[in-house]
Amino acid sequence: MSTGMKLDFLIDNPKVTTLDRKNDVAMQILEHYKDSQGKPMINIVEECFRTYFVSYIARSGFPFFENVREFIERMQGAGLPAMYYTWTQRMLGIPGWSMKNPQEARPFAETSLDNLRISYAILFCGYFLSTILFIVELWKGRRARIQRRKVLKRKLARKHLRNAF
Repeated sequence: MSTGMKLDFLIDNPKVTTLDRKNDVAMQILEHYKDSQGKPMINIVEECFRTYFVSYIARSGFPFFENVREFIERMQGAGLPAMYYTWTQRMLGIPGWSMKNPQEARPFAETSLDNLRISYAILFCGYFLSTILFIVELWKGRRARIQRRKVLKRKLARKHLRNAF
């Protein structure tokens, strides 16, 4: 039974649950099982503290158990399973932020300049204050330069007076 068939069965029977790979189900839900506002119609319940992308089942006494475990750990460490899901997500056109918590999809709401009035006022105040600060720094810099020139002229004048005698 495929993931899509399981999810169809879940939609029809509300008292049923299923087990499947989290990332596969999350992509299926985001692609096919959303309401008109973009919220998922099916929730994913995480019961495990760790989510494994890759798993394997082997009979007891399997001679290559350690080799397979080491190979899968290296794949996991290299990030290949995570990259597979990222590429699949991009290929399906699912936005990146929605994979993190699909249960809380935010419906689209248009904004206008009236809604952003406070933001633009704060931005304008910041520009205004930074311009004033820039002008004050220029003024203090010129004033300090003039003071340094006066001090140098006095020192040179004293030096010339000493050398004259």
